[in-house]
Formats: sequence, C-alpha cells, structure tokens
Amino acid sequence: MILSVFEEWANGPTRHGYAELLNAVRAEPNYDATRHLASHVVPLLDEGRYAQAERLILDVITAHVVSPATHALLARCHDGLGEPDRARDERRLMELTMQALLHAGDGSEKSPYPVVILSDEYDALAVLGFEPLTHSSREIGDDVLEVFEDANERKVHFLLLGGGRAAP
Repeated sequence: MILSVFEEWANGPTRHGYAELLNAVRAEPNYDATRHLASHVVPLLDEGRYAQAERLILDVITAHVVSPATHALLARCHDGLGEPDRARDERRLMELTMQALLHAGDGSEKSPYPVVILSDEYDALAVLGFEPLTHSSREIGDDVLEVFEDANERKVHFLLLGGGRAAP
C-alpha cells in the first residue's frame, strides 16, 4: 500500500502529497524513527554482500521509503549487483526525497523540517552545509522538536514525527 502511495507521489510530487506520505510512514507497523539502517547495511556493502544488503533494506522499506539515505544505500546495492539503471533510479529518488524534506519546511521553529527517520536530520544538515555545535530537543505532543545551533548561533529546527518512538 505505502509503496504505491510513494510511487504516485514520486511521479507528481506535491507538498500535500509529501505530508500524506509522512503520515503513512508513521502508521507502518515496522516504523521506528530511531532505527539506524546504515549501521546494518554499510558493513554488508563494504563486504560486497549486495544482495543481502538489499534484502535487509527491502524488509523495512515501507518505514524508510521517504529517507534519502535509504535510496542512496539501495543505489549502492544496485551498483554492486551490476544494475546501473536501477542504481540511477534510486539516486533520483534520493535527490527527490531530500528536496521534498527541505521544501516541506524552512528550518525555523514555526516551520521545521519534518522527518520520520532521525538520521535524515543529519543528512539534511550536511546538504545545508550546517555544522551544528549544540543540539537540544523538546516534546510537542507525540512529536519531538529537534534544534541544532551552530557557532554563529544560527538554528535549524526539525520535527521528528512520532517522537522517535517505534509505532505501537
């Protein structure tokens, strides 16, 4: 279900569609915003175990489908498996999901960037060229507002949907 919602959004991305997609990801049974997929997948990729890495990603893809890093990892899998067209498609999805993340807010407290995977905050900060010096967070209902501040006291805000807790 969610993969068809994602495919529909990817073929005609809108802010509203992205917001609906984020909510669909949160509702997934295997959703866990704190899962650090790369820590499990990168060692397999480094060992050349591309098919196993791909299976590991695909087992949780419904909860990571909007994560740019997930698409980057899948691109590496497809490169290693000798599937350049699929790798190219995953790189496009990586760019699309990062653009969507950065256009869904402006990083201010009133319009934070919404994320469903904690590691996406750090990937977005890297794309923004923002080097955080401090980090703080506070709960807002079921969500967590994450605030990063640099040495010049500039701030970037993220709203971690679901508060980083796994779905019930």
